[in-house]
Amino acid sequence: MAVAELRVSEIMAAIMNDLRKDLPGELGYKVLGVKDYLGGLDGFDSSDMLNFSLDNNCTMIIRPSGTEPIIKVYAKAIGSTAKEAEDKAAFTLAETMELLEARADKVRQSI
Repeated sequence: MAVAELRVSEIMAAIMNDLRKDLPGELGYKVLGVKDYLGGLDGFDSSDMLNFSLDNNCTMIIRPSGTEPIIKVYAKAIGSTAKEAEDKAAFTLAETMELLEARADKVRQSI
């Protein structure tokens, strides 16, 4: 009997590695810059986290959970009103989730 095992943590790591190798130029809005905390950055210890600055005054943070088999996405937005900020964050979050789903499909197909 042959047994194959693939851990969810390996899939999450592969998705994060794929993002690092092929950084998106857009997450609903143009990506202006990316901070990769894998080797430590800005006084923080090493962390498997990517921080995207977008041209709509949004920041998207993508990182694997340390306690659950999921990748977490955080959206921070600035708007002239709370509603505008919420709308920007919701749109950018939806676009980011679509990208992550596509990257997850790519990783699963390569397994």
